[in-house]
Amino acid sequence: MTITNLIGAFMYIPQQKGYAQSAAAVATAMVFLWNAFYEIGPANMGYAIGAEVPSSRMRIKNNAFLHVCSHLISFGFSYAVPYMYNPDAGNPGLRIGFVWGGFGVIILVWAYFFIPDLHNRNFYEIDQLFENKVTIRKLSTSASMSTMIWCSLP
Repeated sequence: MTITNLIGAFMYIPQQKGYAQSAAAVATAMVFLWNAFYEIGPANMGYAIGAEVPSSRMRIKNNAFLHVCSHLISFGFSYAVPYMYNPDAGNPGLRIGFVWGGFGVIILVWAYFFIPDLHNRNFYEIDQLFENKVTIRKLSTSASMSTMIWCSLP
């Protein structure tokens, strides 16, 4: 998704060189691709991650915090974005893709370091790992007590 934003932003160069129609077509295609990828993946991923990753004790508070932050960020963007696109204010044109691409890179790096890999884990194992204070990067390789018990059964 970040790549589609950056490709759309780089269409500013052909637009300035007289290829405005081609640049607009490519930028429009990138918007449609971005929307398709967004609806397939991250549109609801934040709610799924917020519901499955925290320990059982923190799940309700974490979801409440997630929703409050989501609404505050949405409010901030709904206030700022019209000024960004307005020709009398920001008027970035196709360069707006660099703004969204920059956000995408920041979020991609953040997600790599702060969203744990918890495949093949149940809620009990996740709670045990959090109680044992296992770091986020080691959650996918650490063995919980239930895994050790299950593997040691004859």
